[in-house]
Parts: sequence; C-alpha cells; structure tokens
Amino acid sequence: MTEKQIISLIEKTYEEKTRLNSKYIKYSYFEINVTYNLTESDQNLFLKLIKNKLENNNYEMYTVGQKYEYNGIKKEVLNNEFLVAIKL
Repeated sequence: MTEKQIISLIEKTYEEKTRLNSKYIKYSYFEINVTYNLTESDQNLFLKLIKNKLENNNYEMYTVGQKYEYNGIKKEVLNNEFLVAIKL
C-alpha cells in the first residue's frame, strides 16, 4: 500500500470513528491486519501517521500493555488492540 493510500485510509477511518464517539477511538489488530490487510511495514507507517493525527487533535494514545482511565474505569490496552486514543 502506498503512503497516499494509507493516509486516505486514516482519514476515512478517523472520520468514521469520531462520528461514532469523538472522545474514545480504538483500532483493533483484527481491523488492521484482516479488514485493512496491512503488511508489517504498512502497519508501522499507519501507526506513525495516525498517532500524529490524533496528537494534533488532542488525543492521548495508548498501545498494547499501557494502562489508561476512561469514564472513571481503569483499563489496559489488550493484545488484540492496536491503539486506543482518548480525547483530552
């Protein structure tokens, strides 16, 4: 996948996810690996670019194993989750 295609995918999924819940965004491994069929290098670029976009839009990001709190509930990013982002 080209960088342009990955950027387009990020824009599309970001819009869809923020429409559903603008305060909490989650990308699962199934979504990244199966639905979008990203190679490992594509995943790395996707992660880099989506983190940049989310950071620019005031999200705190968490990846596998990191702990976070959302709506007063303490959670941890699980192995089947690619990225969790919470609006500050």
